[in-house]
Amino acid sequence: MQSKFLSSSCPSSFPPSLPASVYINFKKPVNCFALSGCRKFAVVSGTGFIARVGLLPFGLQRCVEADCDIWKVEFSASELFVYLASNESDSLIHIHHSLSLARLGSIAGHGGFLSEILVLRTRDVVVSSSSDKTIRVWDGFGYKEREQVSEANVWFRALACDSEESRFFAGGGSRDLMSFSILPYKLIRKRSLPEAIFSLRFSGDGRTLFAGLEVSVGFLNPQSLALLRRIPAFLDLVRAVAPFYGDKFLVGSSEDDSISAFAFGKGAKVYTFERHQDRVFNALITPEGYLISASQDRHFSIAKTRLTDPKLTLDLEHTPLLAIKGKHALSQLATRRLKRAIPLFDPLAPLRSPVSKPPLFV
Repeated sequence: MQSKFLSSSCPSSFPPSLPASVYINFKKPVNCFALSGCRKFAVVSGTGFIARVGLLPFGLQRCVEADCDIWKVEFSASELFVYLASNESDSLIHIHHSLSLARLGSIAGHGGFLSEILVLRTRDVVVSSSSDKTIRVWDGFGYKEREQVSEANVWFRALACDSEESRFFAGGGSRDLMSFSILPYKLIRKRSLPEAIFSLRFSGDGRTLFAGLEVSVGFLNPQSLALLRRIPAFLDLVRAVAPFYGDKFLVGSSEDDSISAFAFGKGAKVYTFERHQDRVFNALITPEGYLISASQDRHFSIAKTRLTDPKLTLDLEHTPLLAIKGKHALSQLATRRLKRAIPLFDPLAPLRSPVSKPPLFV
């Protein structure tokens, strides 16, 4: 079924009027976010909360409390649901509605902390890894376990699938990188890397597998799992990697509080964004040049970058034009500032939903 968020009438780019730097202070650590397919909104989650943030225009639309610490969020194939993985002892994959954020159910079966979830959208399948050293494959709608990958006797902290969704890749603290076929589910190849693996991401063309390592970013051949290039650039774990600008560049976010951009052709770091004051667990750069990031400093932010030449010399406009507190009810002063900065945006208008109004953060 086609999602209404993926219709042809949905805007596909950020408006030129978006301020250079905007952010939301949730007053709680922000761990992760996921963008909708049309990049119209994002689901943001962290320590004890789930939020829906509008990107066109920018503003907090809904925020609800959660009874767990959420470390991963992924959209379903239709984008009507989101799958949330927590590192709490309940070992559940929580399922919420992407509009109302109401909890719809949960998937149970793991015997340890969840570290990663991966949604195969064309197959309606959810893949998860846990500290119980198993990878499990679930029916995304029936909430039933389809298969357990028995070869994975390792705590995998990162999962990724290729563009055709015929294979998925898993890496973890043991420095082992494995590739598995999906139909049937079996181990294809295994290779050890110089560093432990904490994040994986495929390029858009499927020719390169990017990896966030202990203090480096890696570029790998997805067929042989050979490490093509490794760029040491951080002082701590690389929690997320994401390609941009035609897959020629990569952005990595780290627990050393920094976000860096890398050029694959040059094999070097080309720019470092020092925007946050605590660990950055998730970041990406959109095709329009907006840096979106989530950090333990309690901020979810969007900053405009400037591509000053084809070789990607990046510059960042640092001055924040507005800030939105992590509440539904904003002050009159904040409301006036928002309306001046972003026309036609009413921050007090709640999202139309049958779910009752969520509690406010103190």
